[in-house]
Amino acid sequence: MERRITNLYVPEEITFISEWKDFKLPESKIILNKKICGCGFTNYFLSNDEPIVIVSPRIELINSKIKSPEFEGKVFYFKSGDKDIENKLENYLVTIPIPKILVTFDKFTSSLYKILKSKKVKFRFVVDEWQCMITDSHLKGSVEIQLLRIMEDEPNIVLLSATPIKEDFLNSIFTLLPFEIIELEWSEKRVRKVNISFKPLSRTITETCGEIINGYREKGYFAKKIIFGREYESKEALFFLNNLTQIIAVVRKYKLKPEETYIICGNEKENNLKLKSIGFPPNQHLNTKQNQKKNPTFTFLTRTAFQGADIYSDNATTYVFSNPNLETLCLDLSIDLPQICGRVRNFNNPFRDEVTLYYKEFTQSEEEYKKNIDKKLQDSITLLKQIQNIKDTSLLGEIINDSQQTKKYKRSYLVKDRETNEIKINYLARTSEMMAYEIYKDKAKSVYSIIEDLKDNGFECSNYLQTKDNELEKVVNQIYKDNDFQRRMKYYCDYLQENPEEKEKIEFSKDVPYNLKKYYNILGSDKIKALKYRESDLINETTLIQKHQILKDIFNKKFKRGERYLKKEIKKMILEEYHKLNIKSKASATTLKTFGFQLRETKVNNLNAFYIL
Repeated sequence: MERRITNLYVPEEITFISEWKDFKLPESKIILNKKICGCGFTNYFLSNDEPIVIVSPRIELINSKIKSPEFEGKVFYFKSGDKDIENKLENYLVTIPIPKILVTFDKFTSSLYKILKSKKVKFRFVVDEWQCMITDSHLKGSVEIQLLRIMEDEPNIVLLSATPIKEDFLNSIFTLLPFEIIELEWSEKRVRKVNISFKPLSRTITETCGEIINGYREKGYFAKKIIFGREYESKEALFFLNNLTQIIAVVRKYKLKPEETYIICGNEKENNLKLKSIGFPPNQHLNTKQNQKKNPTFTFLTRTAFQGADIYSDNATTYVFSNPNLETLCLDLSIDLPQICGRVRNFNNPFRDEVTLYYKEFTQSEEEYKKNIDKKLQDSITLLKQIQNIKDTSLLGEIINDSQQTKKYKRSYLVKDRETNEIKINYLARTSEMMAYEIYKDKAKSVYSIIEDLKDNGFECSNYLQTKDNELEKVVNQIYKDNDFQRRMKYYCDYLQENPEEKEKIEFSKDVPYNLKKYYNILGSDKIKALKYRESDLINETTLIQKHQILKDIFNKKFKRGERYLKKEIKKMILEEYHKLNIKSKASATTLKTFGFQLRETKVNNLNAFYIL
């Protein structure tokens, strides 16, 4: 479905949207791409002349508003755990002429929406950071399905985000729904310049965090810079990690104390128990007042906690840890990099625009990834057909939801719809995985593509490709204009075969994807061509070569010189070791020759065998 896109050009003098007096949105279904973070859209909706409900995926965003002096006592937080919340809401609606309500996705879908629809007040619903509905579909699938249903029914709703979603994915989510897309176009002065330091993860995330922590303990600061002759030190750090388990591993190993450390994560019973096990209080919140300077030394944030939240610090530095080799790729933090870059609000923080990204290469090929999620969808369809023969599925539905809560849709897309109690396929989770891979497939492999993604989100990166070498620029552009890996790999091999004198320059360039260089250097052009440029085969072959010495040592212990072995036994033993090392290459008994063994044909009980010389 082709959607109408309206571009609104923000006047150059506007910094925050509330300053734009002529700004007005139509009453309809709108996807609003604000393009940049920190432009005050939530504040605009909380202070305009419309009854508004802000539906937020994160409690942190709500806390940052209800505790702000500008809105304290003026907005209503419809929160969980308050038995008298409906009476309080009733009193608020009676006394406040233009009500402003804040609520989480969960509480909105489970109760508030139904309550408000029974009232006479006409609300505009604003789903803030709405893209979280897609990424969170692996965390609380039943909530997101219910929210999607409300989006379908509600005539006056705004989906707000600084992270535009491609139209292909919009159509897979909303099918024929008539959402109009409004995109804001900002002047150059609102483009933030960020300096991203890209560092490949050579050690574990825990150990890398430890290096940063120990560095601070030794020097007394995380980073230092001089501006106009004045020296500034960063004594606070923000660590963005994928999940609480990773954070707890760091806290335990490096003996971080609650008085020097904040842990910001989802306010869930399971998380609170984990925090209690290491002596930390549950449900910690970010400092929200702009004049508050004192923060803990170490602040850890999971991807389920920071989006939409304002972070105030006059000296914090930012570290992001990307780990794409998760069971669910869409839970990886690097996908949220534009959001992270926009979180620190203090203009007087000299480290505000400094981000260090530690990243791993994503080792799964596009072919493998798509094959896996296609199989998961087919398995889900098969399971759903089998379940439809069961009369009472209430217990089974609860078991499925409990399983998905921990397994994050690893095996299937099934979910229990908490409103209808039906077991169904969560197509949002599948869209989330497809969207995540689309974002990630180049990102983990190249600095260039991360910078381009930031550029699309209103940032200018100082590490942007600044070569004056026209030949190198031509190579980089040729590589990135085609997303097909096999064609990229072929182009890279062909180019270096024809221009061997350019190899050193290309090797030095950070803008040429690391994986292309790695495969070429380890395997060579002829071997890559023999493998038909298929990434899955290149990964397997590269892994085999890199682990050759390990296997050689193992086989020297397993196979004794002067002994006879059946060929089928040799093959079986080789494949067992391949499996342990996650090597997917084929093998036969003669594979031993590649590890330095000399073999002679023989028989054992009239069966084919080798005598090892």
